Amino acid sequence: MRYRLRKDFQRPYIHVSEGIADDASTEFQKLTGYSSYEILGRPIHELCKLLRIDTIEFLTSSDKAERSSCFIFTKDLEPREVEIWNKYEGGKTASYFFNEKPGSRMYENLRLFKQTFEQSKMMTALLSFPDLIILDANQYYLKHWDEPYNRKEVSIGMKYTDLISEDFRNNVFDAIILKEIREGRPFFRYDVEYCHPGKRSTFWDMSYMPVYHGNEMKYIVLQCIDVTEKVLEKAKIERQQEELEAIISSLSDELTFYNINSKARATTDVEDAAICRRQIEESGVHVLRLSYPDFVIKKINSGYYDFIKKTRPGIARKDILEGRGLFGFISEDETVVFLKDMVKLLRSDKKFLSKVSKLDSDGETYYIKSFFQAFRDTEGKIIEIMVFGFDVTDEIKEKLKAEKNLLKQEEFYANISHELKTPLNVIFSTNQLFAYYLKNRLLEENADKMLNSTNTIKQNCFRLTRLISNLTDLSKIRAGYLKLNTSKENIVSLVEDTVESIADYVKYKGLKIVFDTDTEEKIISCDPERIDRIILNLISNSVKFTKAGGNIYVMVADKGDSVEISVKDNGIGIEEENLRNIFDRFYQGESSLICNKGGSGIGLHLAKSIVELHGGRISVESRAGEGCEFKIEIPANM
Repeated sequence: MRYRLRKDFQRPYIHVSEGIADDASTEFQKLTGYSSYEILGRPIHELCKLLRIDTIEFLTSSDKAERSSCFIFTKDLEPREVEIWNKYEGGKTASYFFNEKPGSRMYENLRLFKQTFEQSKMMTALLSFPDLIILDANQYYLKHWDEPYNRKEVSIGMKYTDLISEDFRNNVFDAIILKEIREGRPFFRYDVEYCHPGKRSTFWDMSYMPVYHGNEMKYIVLQCIDVTEKVLEKAKIERQQEELEAIISSLSDELTFYNINSKARATTDVEDAAICRRQIEESGVHVLRLSYPDFVIKKINSGYYDFIKKTRPGIARKDILEGRGLFGFISEDETVVFLKDMVKLLRSDKKFLSKVSKLDSDGETYYIKSFFQAFRDTEGKIIEIMVFGFDVTDEIKEKLKAEKNLLKQEEFYANISHELKTPLNVIFSTNQLFAYYLKNRLLEENADKMLNSTNTIKQNCFRLTRLISNLTDLSKIRAGYLKLNTSKENIVSLVEDTVESIADYVKYKGLKIVFDTDTEEKIISCDPERIDRIILNLISNSVKFTKAGGNIYVMVADKGDSVEISVKDNGIGIEEENLRNIFDRFYQGESSLICNKGGSGIGLHLAKSIVELHGGRISVESRAGEGCEFKIEIPANM
């Protein structure tokens, strides 16, 4: 028993007399980050508030009860999972002991998540499971909440369910999300409505991802993106379409009672028809009226004319089009497409036909969403085709851009997997070889092979390190967090040292690298680590695309107020159509020669970003089959 007590008192503990803390062990101060000055003299409820734990749970732990498990938070708001129990000494005197659980320091197990968490521009929070305590949250998550919950010192340690609105908790979180999580499944949902009491609803793309420690679910990663504007814009477009359908219906009723050929008097109120046409003009809908079957333009409103003028600037006035046959100013290919659409419309049972058309003019591409409606007279004969159009150029281009970026990211993840696996496979294979030599006592006779193998491991470790550094800097650049650590440096020595550090690797690849300069010293203000990264990325690019026996030339030239660094090779070069995109993130070129070389597609984009942070610029000159030359110009003083 004495041994047990002595062992307990070696743990983190606080001693309480008459409900006031009067002692705190050094181990407790180390665990929490609080000094004895900040702990002693505080009543129990204040200590619980300081550590962000439930006072009742803290007070009810006893020798006879099971130990209470919970999270406490350090002075730096870092969570620690602990067991708490106490030893009553009579009256209102007790010692409270804290035992930190193994794996409690979550970011030691989730280092990559910590980095992503800090740099992400999405709302991101980490919750405990199953009690749903907010263990950490980034700035984008916090700023979504009103005062005082937009401050980390207030929100951290709270229960997530106490922070969200009652409507969202009852109808979405408890009813749907938590059910999925408890069954071990991640939850993804788009356009989730969040009702703020007394405020306008917002919409979110949400994901809740369970995180396991061993076989036990320990955390939930919550990520959200505010898509309110997108959802409201989508709803606006849907309302416009409903209004358009109502207008079409109104026009259809009006024209059904008019026999234009016989000029019969209508039974529909003409004033109502005029109002309807005025609504169309004011709605911003593009309207084109065509006679049938000769497709003469009877009327075109200003909206449709303005769109046509974008693609056919030679049409000076709207009235030039009216009374003219449609086929007189559209191309033969467009005529064929239009007639096919008319056949579809006339054979269909639907009230109207809709489609999106692509139009090109002077290097610009435009998109229009058109609705075709056939109108009939009282005898059921088609007398007019009306075309309603919406300019959806911005919407379509954004969609195509998003699809292109998504495809690039998918390719990027596939390439990153390859880039990670390749060096790991080499290291793993070398490890197997070493194990074989050790097992069979063949170390001495294979010493040369082992030396070569250690060099191979070293090179692949460098490759992994460079890739991870590139990924880290890329994330920081995207988040706007990358800051340069500048100092006065001799750029000539800096570049020369980088070239020498990679010379053995270049030689191993069967290539020759040459360094030259027109000056021995040029002092500039720069970030030496990032300059080294740029040069390594450019040389690595040359190594990748230059055949054995080729040459790589690195040159530093003094330009007075600036310095120029060039990396030139006689490799396969870059095709002209790829040059303008070569610095884009994830871009790798289209040719099979380039694709087969692999790579992550971020090295050149990263180099350009870092050069621009230095106030410089980067350019490339190349021809397919003749090698390429990258030139960097950096000002001497930033």
